[in-house]
Amino acid sequence: MAARIFKGNDDLDALFAQYVNVCNAALAQNRTRFPYKSIWDAAGLHMARLKIHAIVVDHGREITLIMLLREGRLDFVPGAGCGCTCCQGEERYWRVGREALELAVDHPQLFISQPARLDWSWLVPAEGHLSAHGKPELQAAQAYSDNCTNERA
Repeated sequence: MAARIFKGNDDLDALFAQYVNVCNAALAQNRTRFPYKSIWDAAGLHMARLKIHAIVVDHGREITLIMLLREGRLDFVPGAGCGCTCCQGEERYWRVGREALELAVDHPQLFISQPARLDWSWLVPAEGHLSAHGKPELQAAQAYSDNCTNERA
């Protein structure tokens, strides 16, 4: 498959919106499956108003895009930022390569049927927050994610 060349932020916005759609489809299709149900239930409760700053690396440039987790669904906010005040400090930063987004968008059924292939690292709070919030399911999510990452390496 030929590599996509993005000439502007609008193209990257479109790719990121498609990636968010794949993530939402994976969430919907696997909502009742183990271990995803426990992981997503815990994350959804913990991050009902979370703003994720996705720093997309694209051919040497970095573009920050925003996605929000609300009511168990991810929403993409086009443009440089959403300007909302709903998060009030609950923000995370997630660095991802354009190629990872493209891979999921180009093979959505693979990533929807096997959600562990998606990068859910933004689900896990910054160091120190896991124990403070007492979320063993999120600790399990991190261990599961680490294991999947090690298997792919």
